[in-house]
Amino acid sequence: MQMKCDYALDSADLNASLSLSQTCFDLGHREDFDIMIRADYLYCAATSLMGVLSKEENESIKEQIYERCFYFYRTAKALCLMRYEEIEILSKETYILFKAHIDGLILQIGVNYGNILSQCGRYVKSINNLNDILDMEFPMAIGN
Repeated sequence: MQMKCDYALDSADLNASLSLSQTCFDLGHREDFDIMIRADYLYCAATSLMGVLSKEENESIKEQIYERCFYFYRTAKALCLMRYEEIEILSKETYILFKAHIDGLILQIGVNYGNILSQCGRYVKSINNLNDILDMEFPMAIGN
């Protein structure tokens, strides 16, 4: 799904981006899916909308897209944080593997969430958000 979303974004296919975002939204809210799968789908939903946001000129629609992206990123992050709590009881090797997966997603969420905050003029919130993940030494967070 991420590849489809990336392709729609890269090819500036707004209809595909909107459709994929809705599909990912629906899948991200399926209670029968694993928490991390749901977080991945919500992350994809937000990144798909980012492409639409850059092309949208209507301020009212743009504001709605920002709100949806904020929701997707916050919800995906909350799901990742829930999984961190769940894995604390695992063996050391299993914990390390699960944590690496969560870290990878939460870092991408943090950077993209910070970027969208900055785009809409919420600079202090954006900087605070990026500061939260600087300790993890993620190059994109450091650069931003």
